[in-house]
Amino acid sequence: MRITGALLYGPPGTNKTHLARAIARSTGSKYLMMVDAAIIHHKYTGGSEKAIAAIFSLARKLFPCIIFLDEVDALFYRRSGDDKSWERANITQFLQSMDGLLKQENPPFLLAATNRPMDVDSAFLRRLPHKVAFDMPDQNSRALILRLFLKEDNLDNVDIDNLATRTAGFSG
Repeated sequence: MRITGALLYGPPGTNKTHLARAIARSTGSKYLMMVDAAIIHHKYTGGSEKAIAAIFSLARKLFPCIIFLDEVDALFYRRSGDDKSWERANITQFLQSMDGLLKQENPPFLLAATNRPMDVDSAFLRRLPHKVAFDMPDQNSRALILRLFLKEDNLDNVDIDNLATRTAGFSG
């Protein structure tokens, strides 16, 4: 089975979006399509369906391409009996478009990111064969981050390890 997608999940500020951009650069993708809820959710009837069709059509034309769905929990939240019919239709159409990726010789790669994987629709999650967890940096990682960002500065008298200790809970 070809890898056609991955879910990046973890707390805010852990560089999920940054990794998506780095993957696009390192793989030679022509384009990284950044998709969020504002692009898909339309106020006019049929607008969302057209947007979804356009995303996948453009991705096929721009091969090699990566579709990046940021804050995917806002797009494909866990369905319930209270959902409106147009919301269910949007999720269903997107899932069918994802299924169509597997039938293509050169499918676009789908990356999705969320801070709340438990709120993402289970059918959507099943279609992403890989899940990558992002954690907050530990003390050693924060020290490395600080050294990287401060390497150009003359900070001989600054205790980077002490700063790293005092930044518990900070992201990169």
